[in-house]
Amino acid sequence: MPELRAARLALLLTTTMLAVLLPGTAAAQQATSFYTHSVGEQVLSDGDSLRGRPGGGRRAFQVEVVRALMRSLKHPQAIQAVPYARGYKLLQEERGVAFFNVVRTPERENSFRWVGPLQVETDYFFESASQARPVRTTEQARESRVCVLRGSAYDQVLTADGYGRLERANSYESCLRMLKAGRVDLMPVSEASMAELVEAIGIPAVEIRRTAIVAGSTTGYIAFSKDLPEAQLQRWTQAFEALRKSPQWTQLQERYLNPVRP
Repeated sequence: MPELRAARLALLLTTTMLAVLLPGTAAAQQATSFYTHSVGEQVLSDGDSLRGRPGGGRRAFQVEVVRALMRSLKHPQAIQAVPYARGYKLLQEERGVAFFNVVRTPERENSFRWVGPLQVETDYFFESASQARPVRTTEQARESRVCVLRGSAYDQVLTADGYGRLERANSYESCLRMLKAGRVDLMPVSEASMAELVEAIGIPAVEIRRTAIVAGSTTGYIAFSKDLPEAQLQRWTQAFEALRKSPQWTQLQERYLNPVRP
């Protein structure tokens, strides 16, 4: 994507100039390009960055947490939204990249540097309420058509667990539309995520049904590319822990996770 390359070049030029002028700053130590995914209507564009929409939901909250960390560390507040697979590929292949929300798994543990967690959730398989044969067992789920986010933790985990009929999509919204249209039978997601999705797309909540089958528990983090120096990892980690223990954390939850009252 030319616009991504241009934005990364602009950030690198800015931080290089800061490094020359202010050799003791965080910019002098390392420039990091931040990306997120699956933002839907939860965020607003703010120049070359994003900001959370009040009452927008979990992604709005996560964006504002990252912005708060950037402010505390005097880091350029540039965040770009990209498809999950694109962001994950950048994280794997490029230097100086941060990507959130990324599920931390044993298989990924040594591939990246981790700061968080931003969220901890239990995910269930959801199905269409009009599905003729409700899925009631894990064995049935393995034989079903399951939509997953391309390149996500569930793409990897369910493949390894014998789910042979995975349908990969670039967004959760696409998965939900496929579920509603009967093109897939299941999708794994948390109850909070599904509530946000049906509202964003405009599907009546009664048309989607949560099964009793737990897909898994996920813990989401800010993932940094492996080249992040240890000293920088500690700075981000300490900033996160300080924010997590401060009243601002609760204020961010109240402002961005709770629906806006009329």
